[in-house]
This record gives sequence, C-alpha cells and structure tokens, in this order.
Amino acid sequence: MCPLIQEVVTAHTPESLVEQLRGEPGVVLLRSALFDSPEAKYSFVTARPFLTFRSFGSRCEMVSRRRRRVQFGNPWHILDALLARYELLDEVDLPFPLGGCFGYWGYDLKNFVEPRLPRRAQNDLKLPDSHLGFHDSLVVFDQRPAAPTSPPAQIQCQRYSRPTGFSKPCHATLAT
Repeated sequence: MCPLIQEVVTAHTPESLVEQLRGEPGVVLLRSALFDSPEAKYSFVTARPFLTFRSFGSRCEMVSRRRRRVQFGNPWHILDALLARYELLDEVDLPFPLGGCFGYWGYDLKNFVEPRLPRRAQNDLKLPDSHLGFHDSLVVFDQRPAAPTSPPAQIQCQRYSRPTGFSKPCHATLAT
C-alpha cells in the first residue's frame, strides 16, 4: 500500500471541518495551534475509523465495518498487537505521524500495569476503560505554513498491513 499525501489550500479551519463531519462516526479533533511551541504547529482531524477498540477490564472488543470480535486478555497486549498490525513499516519523512489510533485510555487500565494497586473507583458512568479508533485518513492543518519554495516532493510507496477487503489507501491531506 502507498500512503497518499496531498497538499491542499482550504478556507476550512479544524473546527469548521469537524462541523462538516457532524454525524459521522469517530470524529476526532486534536487542536494544537493555541500553543507557542514549534512542535505544536499542526492540528489533526479524522473520522470514520476502519476499526474500533474498546476495553472493559479484560474484555476487549474490536469492531470493524464487517465484523465484531471479543477477546479476553490484557488490553495493553491486545492493543500492542493491533498497533503492530497496522503500522507503516517504512517511515515517511514527515513532521507528523501517519498511522496509529486516536482515542482515550482510562485510569482503570493501571490495574494491568500495577495489579497490586487498590481498585476503589466505582464504574458509575459505565464507560469503557479505553476507546480507540484506527483511521485510514487524516487531515493535518499546518497552522504556520512556511513560504512555498518548491512543489511538494513525491512520496515513495510504503507497505503496511490493512484489513482484508479494505481498498482505500491510507492518506493524509496537508491543509494550508
């Protein structure tokens, strides 16, 4: 598979794109432009994960567009296997990551790292201990674009594992 990376000029802001995606499953906005650090120049928007991972204690659910699977075990180990399966094998030289997942890890996952710690929290909200989406597309907003000096360089194709029957290549759009 080949990551498709294209640069586009848009009037959208990260927030306006999220508004356009209202109602889509798994919308994520990581907004970092409010900081003065050079590392915080990008904001990320994604939606429609091809795989969702949720854990409730040792019960882990993996839901794709075609099937739902339940597996029992340490969520960190299962998540590590999923990350290894969907990682890009060769790195593309970009200032932001391609691949991975977005979501949250709850405090109760500590029990799989430090099993001797007491379990005092009540699960009154009935939320999963973790909820993560694996996405095959990502819009990256460059909040401080540099002056254009030359056309974007061609990116070499990179192979990585994909879910069976999934035809769309992983891609990132760099919005300036």
